[in-house]
Amino acid sequence: MNKRVEPAAGAEGRYLSIGAVQRYTGLGRSMAARLGRESGAIRKYGRRVVYDRVVIDEYMATLSDTEQE
Repeated sequence: MNKRVEPAAGAEGRYLSIGAVQRYTGLGRSMAARLGRESGAIRKYGRRVVYDRVVIDEYMATLSDTEQE
């Protein structure tokens, strides 16, 4: 099987792998997966699972808005 090559840091597009979500958010693997589920950011293309960065950003913004109230 061919090894998947991850993009360089900061070069990720809209759709991120779980490893890229971990780097983007600073979370561990299980918390990053939980964030993807809770935010509705999971997108499946065949067997591949990716996470929508825009949805994650919007979800994180709503979390910070509710904490300030």
